[in-house]
Amino acid sequence: MQIVIFGLLSLLVINVVYFAVSIILVKKFKSIKYDFLGKQIELKVKEDARVNAFSVITGKILVTSASLNLPKDELDAMIAHEMGHIKLHHHLKMLILVNLLVLLFFYTAEFSLFLFIISGISIVLIQRFISRKFEIQADRYASQLVGKGSLMNLIMKYGENKSSIFSTHPPSSARIKKI
Repeated sequence: MQIVIFGLLSLLVINVVYFAVSIILVKKFKSIKYDFLGKQIELKVKEDARVNAFSVITGKILVTSASLNLPKDELDAMIAHEMGHIKLHHHLKMLILVNLLVLLFFYTAEFSLFLFIISGISIVLIQRFISRKFEIQADRYASQLVGKGSLMNLIMKYGENKSSIFSTHPPSSARIKKI
């Protein structure tokens, strides 16, 4: 029973930290207005020489400063992909999944060390599998907004060439086939 209580307290910490980090990240970076498909949206910009973008559960999109140098159609594709994560509620779904898996993790600890270890490994593998599925869904959402060409160019230039069961993103070739 003590382990289950520890698990519940762990969930509280995980959720508070998850939301706090999202809020702190958003406040830390400068805001810019960006014309996305004729509509002004707010982007948060992180100084970084690498091309990257991500979204947070609060609905904000963060891009690196290097991403602002992309051709407009590719930057639009990047933003559309992140909008897909937001509109499809991927952050909330993943948070719920992680909560359930962490509860399972601590629950199995009461029965045996073997189950505890197996459930811990399973948590990582399940989370990564779902993450890769969410990337495909966000790509499909983005392709509906901006078309396939720009998104495919972006993925070919900056996507991952290889992937494993521990990767959060599928390989570029798999992503392009699924668009």
